[in-house]
Amino acid sequence: MKFMLLACFVAALSAVQGAELIAKPHLSIPDPRIVGGAEVKPHSAPYQVGLVIDGSGFCGGVLISESLVLTSASCVQHAKTVEAVLGAHNINEGEKSQVRVDAGEIIVNEQWNPELIIYDAALLKLSSPVKLSDDIKPVSLPDPDDKFSYKRLLVTGWGKESDASNSLSPVLKGASLRVITNEVCKQSYPGVYFVNICVKADNGIEGACAGDAGGPAVDIEKGVLAGIVSYGSSKGCEANSPTVLTRVTSLLDWISEHK
Repeated sequence: MKFMLLACFVAALSAVQGAELIAKPHLSIPDPRIVGGAEVKPHSAPYQVGLVIDGSGFCGGVLISESLVLTSASCVQHAKTVEAVLGAHNINEGEKSQVRVDAGEIIVNEQWNPELIIYDAALLKLSSPVKLSDDIKPVSLPDPDDKFSYKRLLVTGWGKESDASNSLSPVLKGASLRVITNEVCKQSYPGVYFVNICVKADNGIEGACAGDAGGPAVDIEKGVLAGIVSYGSSKGCEANSPTVLTRVTSLLDWISEHK
């Protein structure tokens, strides 16, 4: 379930050696998925959102209230239109559970730095609140002091399943990834900061890939949102490198300001 942010893989930035943004969308929406993961039980992640950007790009997002979606800044910083798809499992099908709502406002985190790839976060204010149901529910936010050290996080998305794939996964996939220390993560990405969380599979090749950027990483034990997918290795989704997240505890004050 290697997700490497969606659409156009941005060239590796010199400030973060070996890193490649998994999101700056503007490809087609065919079939990207999580690498090495498995299809999740339909609607078991009711907070998951798919984002159609300018009609052709695709990223992940996560519902945090009836009218707010959290995603990565690298996905939407240049977007003119964003359509949020909620309640989906097979995103290419017209499922009865699906609800599609346009973003009325895009709020990019003021501290977003595309050169250092830090504070990679944006909020989408939906044009109208969504009706909550068993298939559409906001995720719980973490406590400010949650560290998630060595915790196992569930990362979900419709991103590419392999480097060779040129399309999105039709069904929502997920991978259980372990949090590693930033010190260990710096062996792959020297530019990792305190506002990041790094996750990696215990065995085998699993992680985020194109189309997964902005999607959720949820603490499996506590059920709270630990991070959102930011970037992966410039060597590809199958390089067995860590996936880097934006740490949600670093965003709590900013989120509160816009709720």
